[in-house]
Amino acid sequence: VKVATSTTGTGTITLGSAESGYLSFSGGGVSDGDTVRYVIEDGTSWEIGTGTYTASGTTLSRTVTSSSNSNNAISLSGSAYVFLSIAATDLQELVTFSETFSLPSSDGTANQVLVTDGSGALSFADGGGSYDYSTTEFTATASQTAFTGTYDADHTEVYLNGVLLLPTTDYTINSTTVTLTSAAALNDVVQVQQYVIAGSSGGGGGGSNSTWYGDRGVIVGGNVTNTGDVNIIQYFDHTTSGNATDAGDLTAADRELSGASDGTTAVFSNTNGSTVTNIDTFTISSTSNATNFGTLSTARQYSGCFSDATYAIWTGGVSTATMEYVTIATTGNASSFGNLTQNSQYGMSGNDATYGLTAIGYNSPNQVNNIEYVTMATTGNASDFGDLTVARYWGNVGSVADSTRSLFAGGLSGYKNTIDYVTTATTGNASDFGDLLTANGYGLGSSSNGTKGTFGGGYASTGSIKDLQQVTIQTTGNASDFGDLVHGTNGNYSSAGTSGAAS
Repeated sequence: VKVATSTTGTGTITLGSAESGYLSFSGGGVSDGDTVRYVIEDGTSWEIGTGTYTASGTTLSRTVTSSSNSNNAISLSGSAYVFLSIAATDLQELVTFSETFSLPSSDGTANQVLVTDGSGALSFADGGGSYDYSTTEFTATASQTAFTGTYDADHTEVYLNGVLLLPTTDYTINSTTVTLTSAAALNDVVQVQQYVIAGSSGGGGGGSNSTWYGDRGVIVGGNVTNTGDVNIIQYFDHTTSGNATDAGDLTAADRELSGASDGTTAVFSNTNGSTVTNIDTFTISSTSNATNFGTLSTARQYSGCFSDATYAIWTGGVSTATMEYVTIATTGNASSFGNLTQNSQYGMSGNDATYGLTAIGYNSPNQVNNIEYVTMATTGNASDFGDLTVARYWGNVGSVADSTRSLFAGGLSGYKNTIDYVTTATTGNASDFGDLLTANGYGLGSSSNGTKGTFGGGYASTGSIKDLQQVTIQTTGNASDFGDLVHGTNGNYSSAGTSGAAS
């Protein structure tokens, strides 16, 4: 677009005809009332600004941004030209990366994500679960640097006027504040985008599940000979069949545990009998011993546990219907959450990113098939969800989950090998999934990576069972052999499990 104008002075321009080889304003797609960036050339004088186009009379108003007349409107001679252009302020800043990356030679499978090996080589890998996003948007004040909220620093991206900022270089972040390295200007738009990988990290010893999971499965504690509790922390890779490896020790030997993780940090109730209330914690990627996290308000033998990646919530235990929780990222004692509708001994747990489920394992003296649920982000009492296909009692049941399904496997009511499943977000009765390899499915430790669910240990009249067996959570069917634990479990003296990142 380039036109001549015979206008004189500093007022509104009356636009003339298009110059040869150019379009008029209307011909270039400018509509009545549009505001455009214009440039005027009049001999050696020039002016850059924004103007509103009026189709009637073909005029253009003038708001000057800069000019050869000390940034004021130039006085037109009657022989000037007006054309459309862009100014530097109209351009987004481009972020230039100096790194080079090697892309995979072929596409992956559905729902896989690109991962790096740390040296620039990219490959496809299972991401697991679904992806939930939330965006908090701020309109900056002049020279503002700090933007407060509630953040997960490891799962956050920050944008300034639509441009992705680089962590450490362009901003720093903690759980409450994003701080820009260079202050924002007045009315700059800062967006803080957080993403959650939803799913579940599996359970056991009452069912421990977490909405943050990883390929490293962890099973802790248990009992080898009905009298000999163990303190071992052992791990395996969900994606590669094989035996477990010793990673370290709990603070005390125990067989009555349940716990959860946020994908990085694991927390387990190390009750070790009816009077101890310890909570153990360790980093899943490490090979070191657990340390003390805090205490429960009551010793929760054979309780359930699930997590939304912020809170770990314990449900029930011997002769109790209470629930309590901790914030996984912050050590400290547990607080009251609410109550189940009935006592839940040997409970089993499942969850998605929103709801935590407890299948009531045993309410003395009765075996029970009830499933109850809570909204994990809000304290309160549990509500009825539905029923298992068969009641199970006396012996913890293995439970694993992904972003949509929760599975409950085994139990004791004639030594069950049954695997049930429910859709976690939809109340209703459970359906049959398949079977464990043998009817030894109580006293299980279990874990998942959001795709595979792995169960370890089980019942044996003598000695202990070391078997690891696995299912694909979204595909119904029987379990298959996976490998062996370092130390197995025996009878109802169960271990417990979770999962997280290996590094």
